[in-house]
Amino acid sequence: MVCDFRSLDVALGGQGAPLVPIGDRLLFSEFDYCLNLGGFANISYEQNGQRIAYDICPANIVLNHLAGKIGKAFDPSGQMARIGNLSPSLLSILNQLPYYNQAPPKSLGKEWVLSNIFPVLDSSTVLLNDQLNTFCEHIAMQVSKVTGTHKNHKILITGGGAFNDYLLERIEYHVNKRHIGLLNARFTCFYKQ
Repeated sequence: MVCDFRSLDVALGGQGAPLVPIGDRLLFSEFDYCLNLGGFANISYEQNGQRIAYDICPANIVLNHLAGKIGKAFDPSGQMARIGNLSPSLLSILNQLPYYNQAPPKSLGKEWVLSNIFPVLDSSTVLLNDQLNTFCEHIAMQVSKVTGTHKNHKILITGGGAFNDYLLERIEYHVNKRHIGLLNARFTCFYKQ
């Protein structure tokens, strides 16, 4: 019987999602990066002939939590985030979390969010729309650290976050920003719906 790949992968030193990178390599080899914007932003890509996959940062698990504070299941198309304002101080706190300095392989879980993200947001005096705006910026900056290192690349974006227009705009902005001064730099994003 073939089952429970997650537990076996963790027991063997993996991060608990052994089939996703294989599927990405086999099904979407024309893309340089496969970025899933689900509860967590996770990515897979080829590096030195090996498929690398890991969690970049929390995504919808936080955005949906914030939207839930006003009785919404999620922020449709990122509309609430769009009208918010960036909080540089909150963004700085989020971007300085130690997880982001760890080298892959690495993975996140709900427990990490409960102990590292929600306390920061819950104790903040920043308005809700501003928190949504700032967290979208945080996600975009963390994603660009991974995907913003090549002049020309194609990114497949999947998951519920692919429907968050504001988040995608911020990701595109930060990825392109890393290309300033590079010849023929471009950002190509494809959405699988």
